[in-house]
Amino acid sequence: MLCRWGRWAGILRSDSPLHTVLNVLLIASLVFAIGSVGYVFLFPMQSEPFSELYLLTENESGHLVAEDYPRQIEQGESRELVVGIRNRERARTEYTVVVQMQEVRTVRNHTVVQNATKVRRFQTTLAPRERWHRPHTISPTTEGQLQLQYLLYKGAPRQPLNRSTAYREVHLQMNVTER
Repeated sequence: MLCRWGRWAGILRSDSPLHTVLNVLLIASLVFAIGSVGYVFLFPMQSEPFSELYLLTENESGHLVAEDYPRQIEQGESRELVVGIRNRERARTEYTVVVQMQEVRTVRNHTVVQNATKVRRFQTTLAPRERWHRPHTISPTTEGQLQLQYLLYKGAPRQPLNRSTAYREVHLQMNVTER
């Protein structure tokens, strides 16, 4: 073992002072790089806390998926959807979800809300990393271009109930035809 260390020490000794300085810098750089990689693994950077809000449907095999949303529906027809929340806030958090059915029209490629009706309201409290799913049925009673909007609030909802006061928002546009 003594012989191996002697060989490494021999690298540091050189006839040229420039080679000795370069070798010391190389070894210091390697030690620093290994220490930096070790630090990143031991103390990973935390991502910013946030909450997820999503809308799911059930496929033919019974799995919840983020696809096949009802885009065309007849007036009074019922469809089941599942609203979901995942808490990534790193703390126990109270949530309120407000569901609105909105009559909308499109003006210059922008959706303008004509009228909004509160359809449902859900409340839950989630621990960090906990998920919550709530199945519910929608049955539009008005025909035309509608938007089903889900507004997520931390705690109690703020007035007015709209996208700008909500913490998170997701919506589904659909065309409702007469039966």
